[in-house]
Amino acid sequence: MSSQLKVNSIRDTSNNEAITISSGNVSFNNTISAGTLGSSVVFPSGYQVYIKSQNRSGGTGAIYRPTAYYPTTTSDLATKSFYLSITASEHSSFSKILINFNANFRVDENTHAIADYRLVRWAGTGNVSSETALVHGTIGSVTTDVEVFDCVSGSIIDDISSVGDVQINYTLQYQNHNSNSIYANNIYFGQTNDIQQISAFGII
Repeated sequence: MSSQLKVNSIRDTSNNEAITISSGNVSFNNTISAGTLGSSVVFPSGYQVYIKSQNRSGGTGAIYRPTAYYPTTTSDLATKSFYLSITASEHSSFSKILINFNANFRVDENTHAIADYRLVRWAGTGNVSSETALVHGTIGSVTTDVEVFDCVSGSIIDDISSVGDVQINYTLQYQNHNSNSIYANNIYFGQTNDIQQISAFGII
């Protein structure tokens, strides 16, 4: 024979009301100090969950007149920019990813001192390929400044609902403005005392 326990609150031994129940809704009135949420727990739409971040300290050295977006190889990504790799299991619960980034550049003059940058996403475990540009901008100066220093920072919400069960990656690339060598001589990602970061949050 089944039985039912009907209550509208539960109190602890000190008579503090710990749990209240009303119209099927349960409220915990104090801190939940231990326990693990099960995989079936559903968070409200729009809820953000931290996934990971990467810091890059110091400078990475000069890149001489890059006329195509750089870096592209996994070895250069590890030393000439910052990047994040998010596995399929890490992003499977989310429909969108919030990317935050902050980076510093030095652009040396050729005829000008202008560079383009972009934040890109690509899939898989190898080099940058079939990438999607999420942010694009231009930094520098058209004057005769020998060196131009610029800070690039921003946030972007990336819709990943159609990427599938694959690893996704994000990095910040840069090149001479409009792929023309006259617009910059050397481009540097970061300087000696810089601290730069890229971070990712999943959005339900």
